[in-house]
Amino acid sequence: MKKIVLVLLAALLVGACGFLPTPLDPTPAAEQATTQPPPTETPTALPTDTVVPATETFTPTVELPPLNPTITPPSFDASTVPPSTATGETVIPTLTATPTALPPGGATLTPTLGVLTYGTLPPAVPFNKVTFANRSKAQAYISLQQQDENGAILEYPVKTRFTVLVPIGRYVYVAWVGGKKMTGSFNLNANSQVIIVLYKDKVVVNYN
Repeated sequence: MKKIVLVLLAALLVGACGFLPTPLDPTPAAEQATTQPPPTETPTALPTDTVVPATETFTPTVELPPLNPTITPPSFDASTVPPSTATGETVIPTLTATPTALPPGGATLTPTLGVLTYGTLPPAVPFNKVTFANRSKAQAYISLQQQDENGAILEYPVKTRFTVLVPIGRYVYVAWVGGKKMTGSFNLNANSQVIIVLYKDKVVVNYN
C-alpha cells in the first residue's frame, strides 16, 4: 500500500513539473529595448531676431540757380548826359569828356562840323549874346572854351551870320578857316555883347 502511494506521489510530481512555464530566451531587439536608456527631451531652440545694421543712404544735394538773378545795370558816364539850358532846350553832346582850362595856344578843335555844347551849364548862370560872321567865303568852324571853373565848351560851324546865347565868363577860342588855325581870347560880361568876324587870315573880336 505504501508503494502505491509513493508511485502516485511521484507521478503527481512529474506531472506538476510538466505544467511549469518554460522561460523564453529574450530576442536581441527586446534586449536592446530593455537596455536602452529612456530618451531625453531635447529643448527646441527658439528663433532669435536678427539685427540688420542700418545703412546710411547718401542723397546728393543739387544746388539750383537762383530764380531771380541779380542783374547789374550798365554804368553811364555822367558827362554824356545832355545839359539843359535856361530856355528848356536840350543839346545832345558828341564828346564825353569835360575839358579843363587851356592856355590860348593849347585849345584844340573837334573835327565834327556841328553845333556842340558840353560841360556844366547850370540854369542860374547868366547868359549874353555872341554873334558870329564868316567873311572868308571858306569853310569855317570855331570852338569857345570857357576858362572859369567847371567851364563849358561851345563849338559852331560858321557859314554866314548868326547869334547865340553863351554863359558869361572868360573864353579862349580856336577858329579854323579854310583849314587854317587861329586862336585868341575874349571876355563876355552881362553888359556888353561880343561880335566875332572870321576872315581868311585873321579873327576880329568886337564888343557892342
